Amino acid sequence: MALQLSGQAVCDPQIETVRSPRLANYVMDLTFDPALRGVRGTQQITFINPSDSIIEHVDMYMYLNAFKNTKSSYLRYSARNVMGQDLSGRSDEEWGFVELTSVKSDATDQELKRYYVQDLDDNEDDQSVIRVELNRPLQAGDTLVLLTSFESKLPKTIARAGYAANDFNFFVHWYPKLGVYEQDEEGHWDWNCHQFLQRMEFYGEFGVYDVTIEAPSRFVIGGSGCRTTEDIAGENRRHHFIAADVIDFAWCAYPDFEVYEDNYKGIEIEMLSPGHHAELVPRLMGAVKNSLKFMEEHLGPYPYPKITLMDPPALGMRSGFMEYPTFITGGSFYGFPKGVKSLESLVAHEFAHQYFMAIVATNEKEAPWLDEGFVTFFEDEIMEAYYEEASLIDFMGYEVSNSAQSRIEYTGLRNKRSSHITQKSWLFPGDYKGIVYAKTATFFQSLKNWMDRDRFYEMMSGYFDSYQFTHPRRDDFLGYLFSYIDEHYDTLEAESMKAFCLTALDDTAVCDLSVTSIHHLDIPEQPDMVRSVVRVEQLQDFFIPVPVEFTFADGTVERLDWRGDEAIRDFTFERESPVVSAYVDPDQRIFLDIDLNNNSITLDPEQSGLLKYASRTTYWVQNIMNALSFLM
Repeated sequence: MALQLSGQAVCDPQIETVRSPRLANYVMDLTFDPALRGVRGTQQITFINPSDSIIEHVDMYMYLNAFKNTKSSYLRYSARNVMGQDLSGRSDEEWGFVELTSVKSDATDQELKRYYVQDLDDNEDDQSVIRVELNRPLQAGDTLVLLTSFESKLPKTIARAGYAANDFNFFVHWYPKLGVYEQDEEGHWDWNCHQFLQRMEFYGEFGVYDVTIEAPSRFVIGGSGCRTTEDIAGENRRHHFIAADVIDFAWCAYPDFEVYEDNYKGIEIEMLSPGHHAELVPRLMGAVKNSLKFMEEHLGPYPYPKITLMDPPALGMRSGFMEYPTFITGGSFYGFPKGVKSLESLVAHEFAHQYFMAIVATNEKEAPWLDEGFVTFFEDEIMEAYYEEASLIDFMGYEVSNSAQSRIEYTGLRNKRSSHITQKSWLFPGDYKGIVYAKTATFFQSLKNWMDRDRFYEMMSGYFDSYQFTHPRRDDFLGYLFSYIDEHYDTLEAESMKAFCLTALDDTAVCDLSVTSIHHLDIPEQPDMVRSVVRVEQLQDFFIPVPVEFTFADGTVERLDWRGDEAIRDFTFERESPVVSAYVDPDQRIFLDIDLNNNSITLDPEQSGLLKYASRTTYWVQNIMNALSFLM
């Protein structure tokens, strides 16, 4: 179907195809009041106890209360600098909240006792998690139906959820939402429902969302899943959405959106964009289609019937650059240069989240790398598949690829040892993005190089197929990866590969391979021979087996393996022809190496100096472009 302006057609939600356990299901009836910048609604929550334990209470996220005041744990330490904003002088009307005004079980008309809990800090003013005591314990395998009323008011946008000028409203993480009832690593069943802190993202249980939103007719409404009907109700319209086998529901309301449609192999693509962004629509739609194609071919089919991309207006930009099930957001402005593809790259990033945040649905609070790190790698892969070496920047003669930029974001960190990749989100010190996003992506580039591309993607698609709709953890991924490695590589190679993975993920070790010197010595007893001594070093503490390539003056090339279990190794050759160059890791397999400039030495100093100068120039250009692209 050609790209076209749309009247917001309906799509088939495929409700009969059951892909997930559907343990937490929601039926919502909402009234949107733009004057109050909020909604009032009723909610029927149906929850199935998946355990062999008796449940006596339920824990629910109340995310919007993080933006209720500066006393929340999200804001208490940084109210003067949140996404470039000083929040200390906000008026009461500019804050938001979510309130559970009534909650009962379907078995009784009695209000259930409820109170806020704080599992991560001692902040009694934090109201981001509420506990509801059941009046009758829920037995193993039984079903609970909760009947609730609630009110949600958006804040002036602080981080994603909120309102902006000209009646732009974005409802994300906006309703009372069940946590995930699951076994912890020791096998104990309980609610996984952590407080909402900065650097945290989200976690939810799979289910079906049946959502009806009544709003003034002048608003264009977009949401997760499929719009099944749209009816006139006086001066309002009632929009009905179904989203099946998802962990959340997001929606937006804005009078000035233009709606565009396209599709990829029957998957409906809807884009909501301000009219003055029309020139960018083909670029962004193209990025969605490229992402759909790449992920389908390399991981597996996209299982949902629709994907919606919202491009917020300029004054709503703080709502951009985020992912929700079947609903992603970008961020652009008129006249964005064609040679800077950060718009496309961001769309690829947010779409890749559909596979790891939404379908596999790992716990982003406890293991952010299993989503953000995976996604950054696939963002780089998508962009380089369709835009090649200049995938990110092709500007004023400079070309920068995505994977090179991710590597520089990690290698350019002031403190590369600030944390290991697998740290819980709330325990991270500085450099969160550089470690979770960039280092993880660079690790995967290294692993792909080592395994070989075809085997790597065979492993990744197998992991995705095995764990979609299941909430896998670190040990699930590593267990699958290591099993694949054991099956396809000899024992020595497999053990080296697994040790590399564990060091890269669970340690703060830094890799810096180097050829530090080449010396030639006369051999008095053999005047026609020369002794060449080549020193290679692991300058840091990340020991990795790699090949070393030696080139001799007569043109002979030889590769030898360096097991990498010693900090310094001297390779010695006695031949008629001396060594004139040496290259450790000549295929640049180990992308985690923080300095590729010192991986080789050639005894032609003029050429060597020129190459090093060019390499360092590229390094600084890439850093400058990184800063510019972040500002944009």
